[in-house]
Amino acid sequence: MNIIFSTQPSLIPVMRALTPKHQLYTLHAQFTKLCEDSGIAAPFVASFATATTQRDATALASKAHSELYALRPQHEALPVAMNTWLANGGLAEYFYSRLSDLAMALQSVELAKPDLLVLHNDVEPLHRLLALWAKAHSVPVLHVPHAIYLETEERGPAGSDVHDVVTATHLAASGPFQAQWYRERSAELQIYVTGLPQFDRFAKPRTIDRTRAAKLLHLDPAIPTMVYMSSWRQDTNLLGCHSGVEDTYTAFLKAYKQLPEMQLIVKCHPRGNNVEWHAKTAEALGIQCAVTAEHLDPVLTVADLVFSYGPSNVVLEAATMRKIKLLVSSGFPNDPEVIVAGEEVDSIFAGIAQAALAPLPDYTRLLAKYLGPWDGQAYQRIANLIEAI
Repeated sequence: MNIIFSTQPSLIPVMRALTPKHQLYTLHAQFTKLCEDSGIAAPFVASFATATTQRDATALASKAHSELYALRPQHEALPVAMNTWLANGGLAEYFYSRLSDLAMALQSVELAKPDLLVLHNDVEPLHRLLALWAKAHSVPVLHVPHAIYLETEERGPAGSDVHDVVTATHLAASGPFQAQWYRERSAELQIYVTGLPQFDRFAKPRTIDRTRAAKLLHLDPAIPTMVYMSSWRQDTNLLGCHSGVEDTYTAFLKAYKQLPEMQLIVKCHPRGNNVEWHAKTAEALGIQCAVTAEHLDPVLTVADLVFSYGPSNVVLEAATMRKIKLLVSSGFPNDPEVIVAGEEVDSIFAGIAQAALAPLPDYTRLLAKYLGPWDGQAYQRIANLIEAI
């Protein structure tokens, strides 16, 4: 069986469980190299392309660009500026620099003759294109989500965000919450609760203790440690166009200054590219802290309290430690194990004080809701599901 995998390192254990019985391919040369380093043979699909393939891809891209330039839709629900952009050929301009790569990927996938596509999302342009191609050719697509879209009052109804688009035919859901989330967005999607492989490692015994983790982070293991989990702006719709990341972080730092002795680690998102800004903002307020976009495991090992900007998956990762008190600025409305502290200085201070005085919650229910069968074997269940599909 020929199986194509999108670029997602957490899928490597799944791929290892499928070799050498099946022929695996990847959509990116660097991911192929990562697989090779892990002992997995998974060629890059474009490596089979020929001069004819390139010529056909160029012709396909040119044809698509011509058709896009002729397509100038208007819709009364859109702002005037958006309708003007569409009327002036905005779609063709937007896709011009992307069409050649998309066409080449499509031609390469056709050469590989896949029996199944495994994608870590089915909404970004390349993945959605390939999922639509698979649908047209009766090839199943398994979506193994790269994250869990968590419960929050700020999320609109199904259909209001790009993440609500479902193109795959099958889904490996983390737990009952994620399964229900996708049922509300697609009646045709075949959903299986398997757990997600990126959480498998948290089910295994820890190989690092607090003293060693504190030493690696240049902290004192005897002093309580607060971790602030920041984020980055994701403009998938207009709801993402705000200064909440910056404002909440600044409010948190002002609240933190009022606390008794407590060490602070600021953990930035690994793709946020905003470590320097976080460090300079803390320095401007006279706060000493460690700022990093890496080293999640040592950070969680040394943490006593975790405060997350919004309902991040890192809250679930922290919950697996079963020794950390959890706070968020928003989200988790039906999960009393997590304290919602708001985004203002006074409410954040009050939330931290509440968490410090409260007993450590039992996270069994929270983990079952979001992580489902959390036992370190999600990768094997997904491999078995691939075999079944």
